[in-house]
Amino acid sequence: LPGLEPLELARLVGPEAVVKIGNQRGGPWTDLSQPVTPPPVDLEHTGVSQYRGPAGERHVGALATVPGTPWAVWVGFPRARIAAPASGFLNEMIVVAVVAVLLGAVLAWVLTARSTKALHQLSMAAADITAGNYLRQVHTDRRDEIGRLSETFNRMSRQVSNDIVGRQLAEAALSNREESFRALFASNPLPMWVYDVTTLRFLEVNDAAVHHYGYSKDEFLAMGLADIRPPEDVPQFLSTVDARRESHAQTGVSRHVRKAGQ
Repeated sequence: LPGLEPLELARLVGPEAVVKIGNQRGGPWTDLSQPVTPPPVDLEHTGVSQYRGPAGERHVGALATVPGTPWAVWVGFPRARIAAPASGFLNEMIVVAVVAVLLGAVLAWVLTARSTKALHQLSMAAADITAGNYLRQVHTDRRDEIGRLSETFNRMSRQVSNDIVGRQLAEAALSNREESFRALFASNPLPMWVYDVTTLRFLEVNDAAVHHYGYSKDEFLAMGLADIRPPEDVPQFLSTVDARRESHAQTGVSRHVRKAGQ
């Protein structure tokens, strides 16, 4: 009914009344002011039902359907509220509730027709995102809660798409660096290694170094630069380490020892 507010409908039904209108087949439910959860009763069966609330309180209400539509209306009360008065009062409330059901069903159908379509669009868009279509957007000109939800969904979709593109670019750059590393280092025919300038420990060696020196790769990575010098050359080598650290360069000739002793 035009102009009928949710609070007015609740007052029409009775004090402490809970009025919920929604799709009996699993669609959205509303109390005419906001989306709500459906009543925790068997929605397949109409009539009077009972349930317990989160704090253990008991509620009693009635579920009725609108013929020819999937819509149902639940009107409920705290059991303590309706058990105290006489049975005549309860009967009067049920009559009023039936009237409210009919009025509320018409109102709910008017208010939620567009919402149902918009929620369906959001559901389909979410399914597309799950399937990998990260550019999926929801087009809407609504300015209500569903419209804001659609805008939030679109921002999320764009952010996910940007993150995936950035990750793909990073993976491509990493792949290029790995290929360059293999070409310049790993596949180089000359013995090469990478070492820590502080500890002088080997961090990586190429296959040519493994073949030339006779150490396995694991053995190399457990050693340092001093370990491949002849013992008598180690003091001189260590005395030049600090100078090399400053310049990051080394020139001249030095002697190395293979695993077999040559």
